[in-house]
Amino acid sequence: PLSSAAPFRRATAVSVDIMSCRKPDILGNRGGMQAMAPRLHKLKGKQYNIVNNILCDSKISGWHFGELRRAGIVFHYQLSLSVLHWLHMKGQKNFFAAFANHIAVARTSFIEMPLPAEGVRQTDVRQWYAGMNNDPLQLMRAAIAAKLPGRNVTIRELKGYAYRPMY
Repeated sequence: PLSSAAPFRRATAVSVDIMSCRKPDILGNRGGMQAMAPRLHKLKGKQYNIVNNILCDSKISGWHFGELRRAGIVFHYQLSLSVLHWLHMKGQKNFFAAFANHIAVARTSFIEMPLPAEGVRQTDVRQWYAGMNNDPLQLMRAAIAAKLPGRNVTIRELKGYAYRPMY
């Protein structure tokens, strides 16, 4: 989070660890953020004089993107690495809605797309890709067409930047 905020000193960077909350999620899993992380984040921020990064120790869901959109919040940039497959979105319809809301709350988004063959939330992800030939680009375009009709959205693949396909 701090390395993302440092080059953009006039911006405010908000970092959310979606699996950080100590409360169990709907599958009974507990957080991912180490208890030391917030303290270390604050310490390193002071050490390098990075004061423009907010660390949120909270869970999010696909529903939260809709709330941000309804509130009229639009970020300049959002970077979503290893996010979508943790949001407990059952079925393609729920994915389409959450994905459309997710990209609607930023002028530019960088999104790492999960693949249906992955072990993490594999059943959910396979449902999203139904009829999409396991093609992330086709899936994203279908979501945009279904939930953001008439909106001009440019999608480009960024090769070699992440473990999963990055757009």
